Amino acid sequence: MSNSTKDTKEKILSVAGKLFASNGYDNTSIRDISKEAGVNLASINYHFKNKLNLYKEVMHVSMLALEEKIEATIDKSTDLKDFYWNLFQLLRSENEAFSNGFKLFVANTLPV
Repeated sequence: MSNSTKDTKEKILSVAGKLFASNGYDNTSIRDISKEAGVNLASINYHFKNKLNLYKEVMHVSMLALEEKIEATIDKSTDLKDFYWNLFQLLRSENEAFSNGFKLFVANTLPV
């Protein structure tokens, strides 16, 4: 995959994640994502085939990113108290990402 193709895919995922988190799955259209990301509909269809696949990939990427950050926090912590403090600092510094992730995982009506 070329860098521009990879960049386009990452931009679509980023914008889709924000829109799904703020508007919910049902209230976010592929056209909304396309417009906000500045890409054509064909790009979204090329990378993800449909809205459900895009949503699943957003969830997958969000979960992996969260898992990596928490594992890194565990690795750098010396004890449980230090872990909680480091986790608190992580949540503060990554507020938007965690907030969007929470909304994606909990607050939305998930597709069947």
